[in-house]
Amino acid sequence: MTIKLLTFLYQFAVIFYIYMGIRVLRRQHKSTLNRIFLLLCITLAIWSFTTGFMIQSASPDSANTWRIFSTLGFCLMPAFFLHFFMLKTGFKLIYKCKYCAYLLYIPGILYVATAFLNPHVFHDGQYVLTPAGWTFLSSGNWLDWSYNVYYSSYFVIGFSLLIHWLKKANKKREKSQARLIFISLVIAFVFGSLTDVILPVMQIPTPPLAVLFALIPAITLWYTIEKYRAMGLSSQNIVSDILKNMGEGLLLLDMRGRIREISDETLNLLACTRDDLMMKPVSMIIFQSDVHRISHLLDMESRKPVRNLDISLRRFDGKPFPAIFSMAPVFDDWNDVLGYICIFRDYTEEKKNEEQIRASLREKEILLAEIHHRVKNNLQLINSLVNMQQNLSGEENMVLKSIKSRIRAISLVHEKLFLTQNVEAIDFSDFLTDLIAHLSMYYKKPGLRIQTHIHVDHVVLPLEQATPCSLILNEIISNSFKYGFTGKESGDLQVSFVQENEQYVLTVRNDGETIPKHAVKSETFGLGMKITKALVQQLKGSLEIQHSGGTTFRICFPKMNSSQCQRF
Repeated sequence: MTIKLLTFLYQFAVIFYIYMGIRVLRRQHKSTLNRIFLLLCITLAIWSFTTGFMIQSASPDSANTWRIFSTLGFCLMPAFFLHFFMLKTGFKLIYKCKYCAYLLYIPGILYVATAFLNPHVFHDGQYVLTPAGWTFLSSGNWLDWSYNVYYSSYFVIGFSLLIHWLKKANKKREKSQARLIFISLVIAFVFGSLTDVILPVMQIPTPPLAVLFALIPAITLWYTIEKYRAMGLSSQNIVSDILKNMGEGLLLLDMRGRIREISDETLNLLACTRDDLMMKPVSMIIFQSDVHRISHLLDMESRKPVRNLDISLRRFDGKPFPAIFSMAPVFDDWNDVLGYICIFRDYTEEKKNEEQIRASLREKEILLAEIHHRVKNNLQLINSLVNMQQNLSGEENMVLKSIKSRIRAISLVHEKLFLTQNVEAIDFSDFLTDLIAHLSMYYKKPGLRIQTHIHVDHVVLPLEQATPCSLILNEIISNSFKYGFTGKESGDLQVSFVQENEQYVLTVRNDGETIPKHAVKSETFGLGMKITKALVQQLKGSLEIQHSGGTTFRICFPKMNSSQCQRF
């Protein structure tokens, strides 16, 4: 083996080690594992570089100088090797105690310091010139033997960690890479120890080939990185997997809005090939009518993202499809825009379903409105029948009049529901005004002037609460008009309907005659009071009657939505 060939191999090893270390670091530069791997590659590169100059030195002194510099490689390499595999195999102690990692480097640093502080530690008689250049023979002193123990023990510990990792690995990927790395390391360790340790100890001149044998595990590790991603997740791996497996369309654009990366799903959605899109402007897949909606980003004039935009995209067969489109800039560490990312999905089926749901909802709203309209008409028919019966009797019947008033109150609820877009709830501010106006005209007495004061919050009640509440108001306000102002020429009627926290408070007050307390508590009191109490119970509310300066009815009941009303 000639000096020129060995020198070439050493320099090739230098380039390969540096290249592999930098490439791995660029995959995930913040990873401690990747940083240690780079340092391991640097020590191997130093070892290979200095060995290449040592073998072709002009004299033993020159060879000794290069070997001293070589200690920066072969003395520190075992420490970086063991540290790397402790991290790689998940050795717990290295994670629990951050100072333990520093202890690994103490022997190597001591050997390097010894070599530089005592340059004659490798004396001239230990160098032998061979056809392959200068080689080093062991003197058998304590320094050589202690280094051999240090080097061997670190590698044995590393091998044991690899074996343990191989045994406990559950994934096929981990087992395969652990097996390959272990076999390649054993080969390099055996042959490297033979050429650089065993034969020199036996005083057999041999070229120092250990650093070249280290190329075997290095190339193997390179293979596992590419095939099994042995160095774990990286930004490159993540982007590759996203583009391959993402279920939505994804495009990466450059600063000019040209497509640089494409997800596999994008090709399916747009019915095209990768060549159809690469380096083309993203505007080509957007219908012209929608381009202006994202023009501020397509023109690269804004740093603001666009999210969940409903636009039409164009397939390469000319067919449009509705899509939810999002676009946002991608920034570098200096907050400058590097490019843009676009994500979109076809929601044709969702849009069809949405339109069907809306059509079905419109049909149901029309149906419910029609039901309310027919209920209102039926109640008006009943009211007309009652009118006919009253006309036949020829005299005013207060019972029939009360029945008509109650029918009108219920009918007014359905009339309001029919006239509004919401067929499940009613706005009581309008309803209460109309009801009081109706009852005021219905029970109007000659010579009696009643001032009504209405204070209503924006109260919207579901039908299940609106009907009993309208009947309660009808009974209380009717009784106020009929009996509350007897013998008076004027009076005040105050109606308040407000929301307090999670309940409604309905208050009706008149300044006329006070209802006697014993009459309210009496079981034989009028039907109107019995109806009122029953309806308040139905609303799960409470009724309070005050007799100071007139009569005040205060009713409290909980706020509920339609679903809660159905349960109770």
